Amino acid sequence: MKLSKTLYKYRKAHHLTQQQLAQKLHVSRKTISNWENGRSEPSFEILKTLSHLYNVSTDELLEVSNVKVKSDNDNITCKQAWIKFFKNIFRLKGKASRKEYMYIMVPMTIISFLVVFILDPFLLAKDFKLQAENTVNYDELIMTLVGFAIVFVIMTLIEIVLYCLVARRNHDIGLSSWVALLLFVPQLGTFYQLIIMFVPTNYFKSKK
Repeated sequence: MKLSKTLYKYRKAHHLTQQQLAQKLHVSRKTISNWENGRSEPSFEILKTLSHLYNVSTDELLEVSNVKVKSDNDNITCKQAWIKFFKNIFRLKGKASRKEYMYIMVPMTIISFLVVFILDPFLLAKDFKLQAENTVNYDELIMTLVGFAIVFVIMTLIEIVLYCLVARRNHDIGLSSWVALLLFVPQLGTFYQLIIMFVPTNYFKSKK
């Protein structure tokens, strides 16, 4: 029996609608529909949750051999990715799938560019203006210094958070979290964080 048919059979046997099951698994109803129609397959983590829910083993749930189960959580939504991200924001342990990494890295990179290329030059321009003036405007000087301090704090937090995210992504592709230190190498760091967005789960482990 195909996995899609098995998932449908067990859901019906437990008198659950697609919406009810989706709420229990914290996924969308459309995701459940895709599984049952064979358009996609649940991750192994989801299958373990389903086996507990239906009180069967994962082998019984699969019912067929040679079923390829995705370990990379391809079904994670943007909302789920951000919830998981904030739960593990400063943690180096754990894994971040490609989709989860993409949902977080893209907006974080955009924020970094906005701070560096818009806010920072604006503050520098104000600083040059103050230096060119003969009289000292203490209010503007204090505001400029506060602005620089805020930029420094924001960029430091972003770097720390991105390092933790890259470390978790490294674990997913089979690399050590130490490799995430490449993030702090000028030019190379940006290139590296983009490259690992496209590397499959356990890619480097399979090469050993």
